[in-house]
Amino acid sequence: MKKGISPLIVSVILIGCVIALAAFMFSSISGSTKGTLDTVGEWQSSSRLIDFKVESKGDCNLEEHEQIGDGTENCYTLLIENQMDEEISYVVRTIMGGEVQIAETEPFAPYVSKFIDVNFDSVAGEEMTAEVIPVSYE
Repeated sequence: MKKGISPLIVSVILIGCVIALAAFMFSSISGSTKGTLDTVGEWQSSSRLIDFKVESKGDCNLEEHEQIGDGTENCYTLLIENQMDEEISYVVRTIMGGEVQIAETEPFAPYVSKFIDVNFDSVAGEEMTAEVIPVSYE
């Protein structure tokens, strides 16, 4: 008759290995998410709310409007209002037919409104999207 390891001892060793593996996986996962959570916390603590308003308006290509884009067929006029007590800039991102163009504009003073014209040439069946993104530098 051959002698072997008791089934009780094998069970204890197997359970110990599973617990050790689970502890290792938990410590490695919690360590990697901690750095991400710290980064998100830093972003939240350093972020600021920018009070900014954009509306679509009618008349295009007026002399007092700032011009963006090189199209000649169509135009969107946007009214942009800086509702903050500090100077801010903005970026206008246009997307049409998978092509993305970004135009950065000059900063403007607190509590000032201005018109910009986004000029573009249309392509049959494609929509143009214009996004205004406020930017504040400290």
